[in-house]
Amino acid sequence: MLEAIVNVALRAILASVLLGGVLVLAVLAATRWLSLTASTRHALWTIALIATALMPLAGVGVSLARGMAPPPVVAATSRALLDPLPPPVPAAGPNLTVRGGAPSFQPPPAARSAGLPFANLSFNFTPRLSRELALGVVFVWLAGALIGLVGLLASIVRVRGLKKRSSPLEGDLADELPWLTDVAAGREIYLRLSFETETPVAIGFRRPVILIPTELASAAGLAAIESLILHEHAHLRRYDDWTNLVQRTIERIFWFNPVVWLVGRRIALEREIASDDAVVEKTGAAHEYATSLWRLAREMRMPEHAVVAPGALLTRKQISVRIELLLDKNRARLRRSPAASFGVVLAGLLAVGFVATSAPAVELPAAAPLAIRTPVVPPASDKLRHQQIVIVQRMRTVAPAATVPPLPHALIDVAAIVHDALADVPPQIAEEAGLARGRRSLGGAKLTRDLIAACKGCSMRNADMRGLDLHGLVLTGDNMSGADLRGANLAGAVLKGVSLARANLSTADLRGAVLSGVELRDANFDGALLDDVRLNGVSFSGVSLRGTALRSVIANCSGCDFSGMDLRGQDLHGITLTGANLSRADLRDANLANVHFTGVDFSHANLTGADLTGASLSGCDLAGVSLHGAKTAGMTLQGTGLDG
Repeated sequence: MLEAIVNVALRAILASVLLGGVLVLAVLAATRWLSLTASTRHALWTIALIATALMPLAGVGVSLARGMAPPPVVAATSRALLDPLPPPVPAAGPNLTVRGGAPSFQPPPAARSAGLPFANLSFNFTPRLSRELALGVVFVWLAGALIGLVGLLASIVRVRGLKKRSSPLEGDLADELPWLTDVAAGREIYLRLSFETETPVAIGFRRPVILIPTELASAAGLAAIESLILHEHAHLRRYDDWTNLVQRTIERIFWFNPVVWLVGRRIALEREIASDDAVVEKTGAAHEYATSLWRLAREMRMPEHAVVAPGALLTRKQISVRIELLLDKNRARLRRSPAASFGVVLAGLLAVGFVATSAPAVELPAAAPLAIRTPVVPPASDKLRHQQIVIVQRMRTVAPAATVPPLPHALIDVAAIVHDALADVPPQIAEEAGLARGRRSLGGAKLTRDLIAACKGCSMRNADMRGLDLHGLVLTGDNMSGADLRGANLAGAVLKGVSLARANLSTADLRGAVLSGVELRDANFDGALLDDVRLNGVSFSGVSLRGTALRSVIANCSGCDFSGMDLRGQDLHGITLTGANLSRADLRDANLANVHFTGVDFSHANLTGADLTGASLSGCDLAGVSLHGAKTAGMTLQGTGLDG
């Protein structure tokens, strides 16, 4: 289960990085083309950061919800089994589809797309990691996140210590800054003295304060740094202490995401510029304030306090950027833009919605089918069954259908009675009544071993067959495309002309199974047991075979299509292969020593560095093959094409 969750998490993270990059480009375009104030730019970058953080959380949450959702249970009526005439075709509704005159139940549209605009969009790439690699990924992420969060907690403890060790400012000195107690500010903010800082520092949260150096605790000293105090006051009035804490927390949880760090740097810069704008708005002296910042950068040691102090992370490069903006003559034309903020919010919601709605169901371990209570009709006696068959015959030969009262209807489980009902009805009557086994669609039914064994040419598309015991069965012409066969037991089974396209057979047991003319397009065999499996005329296009006995699969395959398959470094020494297609296959560094290949198509395959020592190739096509660095000592070729 862990590797399944990690797989969908990596998929959601990759999508968040790509879509987060798109958001970054959108915000960059808005901030460059529109004359926006620093506070508006700060809001746009903050929205982009939150959306980037929500995308992987939404994707993983939806994947888990879909993976744990129970499969739909479909009920049918007894009349569908025993009525001799074709049932009336009902009007197609949201849960019913008519196919070939027989109704087929489908999940409601709300369960498939919920009417969202993202229903037709998809992000198909999902990594498939082994359990060991998944554990490594989780360990690395947890280690990085814990180190960052512990450092953040240590920063909070340090600023609390600074606040506790500070001393109150005398009342007559506080009167030198009358704007500090302005009621319109919205928060009670106090000045305190600290011998541990060289420049004013805002420390927020529950009881915000501004620490000023003890040596400047005089009327002249406060006047000299009044603009700097006003800057820190603007931070606390804008609640930058809280938004900064949220930003730093996101950066540490998603430390692996470069988009998060890029956006975080922009937020930190715009936060300082917004507070600079508040100082200029209050004093109207942009040039004097720029001079104060220049003096700070030249004469004072840069603050080294915790990252949770919004104005503490200053660098000389950042101050130089702020000074340039303070002296910019075009700053008076900057404006707020609610439309830009709304546009970025909408783009963020669309990105989160796309990641969530396109998230696949997490592949949870196979579990026993849930017991669902359904109304069940007591089994009919042999006499009643005989009477029902007689009624069928009379309906065909004696009375019109309209004169015979219909048999009573009862909701019962198709999977529980189909097999027994078909066994009791004579073949000729079953054929007349439209009950031929090959004409049943069982894709939505609760399937059992007996029901599947009795079915020939049945449709079981997208059926839930997790953990079913199907060992030794002979399945012919069945359509199991998209079926969930995780953990199913197919050992020794014989499959002829069966479609397993897009089926999930991860961890299934196919040891000793025989697959002839089976469609495997895009099927998933990750972790499946494939020892001694025998295949004939099978195409492996798009098939996932991670963690399987790939050597056994190839060695026991006759006339199979492995074109374009990734077989790098595989140990295939000594195998015998006839009539296979390995065109464009990647066989770099593969071990093909002493193999016996007859009629194999190697055209345009990559055999760079492969070991072909003692290999025997008869009637093979090697046109366009790359053999750079391959070991060919003792290799014999007979009737082999070497064109190109």
